[in-house]
Amino acid sequence: MPTLAQCRRLTLVAALTSAVPGCVSTGLRRAQEHTAAGKYEAGIAIYKELLQDDPALAEAHWGLGVAYFKLGRFAEAASELEQLRNASATPAATALLAEVYYRLKDVARAQPLALRAVAASPNDVSAHHLLGVIYRLSGDPAAATRELERALELDIEDDAVAVDLASVQVALGRFPDAAATLEAALRRAQEGHRSTAAINFALGPVYDALGLAEEAERVYRLVLQLRPSESSALVGLG
Repeated sequence: MPTLAQCRRLTLVAALTSAVPGCVSTGLRRAQEHTAAGKYEAGIAIYKELLQDDPALAEAHWGLGVAYFKLGRFAEAASELEQLRNASATPAATALLAEVYYRLKDVARAQPLALRAVAASPNDVSAHHLLGVIYRLSGDPAAATRELERALELDIEDDAVAVDLASVQVALGRFPDAAATLEAALRRAQEGHRSTAAINFALGPVYDALGLAEEAERVYRLVLQLRPSESSALVGLG
């Protein structure tokens, strides 16, 4: 298989990368290696070069979508992933595109894609989690609760799901339920020797709302130990 440098020299003559045996796979492999190493711009450059030769190359559009997503360039990620919605749509591409539109706060586009992702993988924690936070964004707390509870059933150790479920319970004024959700997550995280910062960060305002001043202060002080720069904890102690 030719190296990427050899491919570049060959394609000056061949014009089309696909006309040189092995060059597409070489380029894709190098781009994927760069992306996996966090060298997103280097990966993007190779994917773009491949697309100049073959604008329909699904793997390159997918790779660009992932790289742009990692860089927080969500509009560009959406543009690339949209290229895969028809013939080349995979469950992974559908789910990522749903999350991209969620990050862009485009519920109208995110929600049907997330529903498709759940339908394709009904036992996928991340799919239910994503659909739940999309419902939360759309102002449907009942549906958000249903999806987040399902996600937590599938993976009771997923602390991020517990925090998001508690946030919906808070929005509904169900502060005792939110406290119970977070306290249970806190115990599991401690038993599993995982970071408790995000859970405690969410728990402080819940204790405040319940009038549990001493518990709230304890949690705020713990958050400051775990995350010294958190200004919200300083406000809670003020």
